[in-house]
Amino acid sequence: MVDNINFDASKLIEQAQNINQQQAGKQTAAHDDSFKNMVESLISEVDEAQKTADVSIENLAKGDENTSIQEVVSKMNEAEMAFRLMKEVRDKLVRAYKDVTSIQV
Repeated sequence: MVDNINFDASKLIEQAQNINQQQAGKQTAAHDDSFKNMVESLISEVDEAQKTADVSIENLAKGDENTSIQEVVSKMNEAEMAFRLMKEVRDKLVRAYKDVTSIQV
């Protein structure tokens, strides 16, 4: 009877470990998705800032009365800063990737 209890306990432990591994896999996948979404969002914001700057430049070139030089310069600066931020994030990710791969070797 005692052997039967030990056998059942080992099955329960094994099942618990399997559940933990599955949950860890789901958490990793969710983390990967959230990171992917963050990067996609950053790229979209940079793209949108650049498009907005382009439109303001076109409006100024067309002589649109509602577009001022200050507005154009402001939009261009916003686009430049967004691009620089994205570039810094990319550079840090590349450095982190290189660090991790060099540790594994």
